[in-house]
Amino acid sequence: MIEKEQVRRGAGELLLLGPGLPHWGVIDKFPLSYITVYFLPWVLVELGPESDGVWILRRFTVQQPAAQRVMRFPPKYRAEFRHRFEEIYHEFSQLGLGREVRLRTLLMEMLVRLLRWEHGIIHLLAAHAPSDGIAPSRMPMSVRRNGGGRKSS
Repeated sequence: MIEKEQVRRGAGELLLLGPGLPHWGVIDKFPLSYITVYFLPWVLVELGPESDGVWILRRFTVQQPAAQRVMRFPPKYRAEFRHRFEEIYHEFSQLGLGREVRLRTLLMEMLVRLLRWEHGIIHLLAAHAPSDGIAPSRMPMSVRRNGGGRKSS
């Protein structure tokens, strides 16, 4: 549930949520493994008030139906984004020099890739849509790591 709307999210799908957006969920199958990435809005805003950062932030904060917050990728992209989230998780788990800079770099790289992919899909749908005057719907992210019952070695 996102606010008062119900939405289903399946394996390999991303859920995009902005700050302060009430949400909860029910786990249907176990084990469940996921990664959640929390970041403060200023991480994007500090890129400059008239930059891509504000545009990217709007993707998370704009009022939109819950279904538009779920991003469903084709298998090729699913593997790529899973790898990117794993990389962010791995870097976050380390305490090495440059950790914060590396985390920001990985986050920005992933967000740009994500939104470019989404932007391309929207234009592709618009180009092949019937001319009925209805705009194509947008597709939608959150990140947390849950071990899903895996035993650590």
